[in-house]
Amino acid sequence: MHKMAKDDFDIKLKKIVLNNSNCSQNISPDEMFDDFNIVENLGFDSLGLIRLIVEIENNLNISFDESELTYEMISIYGNIRKYASKLYNEVNQSNQENDTFGEV
Repeated sequence: MHKMAKDDFDIKLKKIVLNNSNCSQNISPDEMFDDFNIVENLGFDSLGLIRLIVEIENNLNISFDESELTYEMISIYGNIRKYASKLYNEVNQSNQENDTFGEV
């Protein structure tokens, strides 16, 4: 598994969020800053947020810790990005260590 560059990760995550939104407006990934509220601006409801978390987990091969999933964390794009990025980096670091285990 190769590690994504920070900008590539951000773009991929924004596309996941936008593709799962209920918004009828045409919002660009460029409009999604760290303080962007996805509930207010993209029409996510509670079920939509759950679906979004599942989509992020599946697309990035990560697992969110349910105890970390507060409304404040999952309703603001920057909070989701920081947490998902942290998990993604941990998974990839672990995979890199496993790939080199036993090599001489």
